[in-house]
Amino acid sequence: RDACMAVVATAGWAAALAYPAASLLALANGANDICNSVGTAVGAGALTMRQALVLGCIAEAIGAVTIGPFVAQSIASGQIHVAAFAGSPRTFVLLMLSSLLGAGISTLLATLYGAPISATHGIVSGIVTVALLSGTHGALDLGGIGFTLL
Repeated sequence: RDACMAVVATAGWAAALAYPAASLLALANGANDICNSVGTAVGAGALTMRQALVLGCIAEAIGAVTIGPFVAQSIASGQIHVAAFAGSPRTFVLLMLSSLLGAGISTLLATLYGAPISATHGIVSGIVTVALLSGTHGALDLGGIGFTLL
């Protein structure tokens, strides 16, 4: 718990960067999800584009509010050991920012070009990759990663 608080206490400078990065990922993920969710209904003529966007926005908002915290907790707690970064909280913050930006940009670009992508896979692989590249001993939670993969 103290390690987590140390990370949070020194991360105030990162909030100015984290909010836009998280917003980018949310926008990209929402755009990708809405295309996957209602594309067929619009293509078949069952819904107009306007109807699809309204229904999709409502469904995305309900999903984000009701199960979003559980998904975020699962992703955040099962991939890395935050305590491993207690001695270098700035490294931890930069790793998380890198993961957010990487997942957001790649999801947005893939969506714009019509390529299949999963924002969840992007964020999980980003967190694992930057934790590996950080060289921080004991950063990866191999059991949690194995559980996520199964």
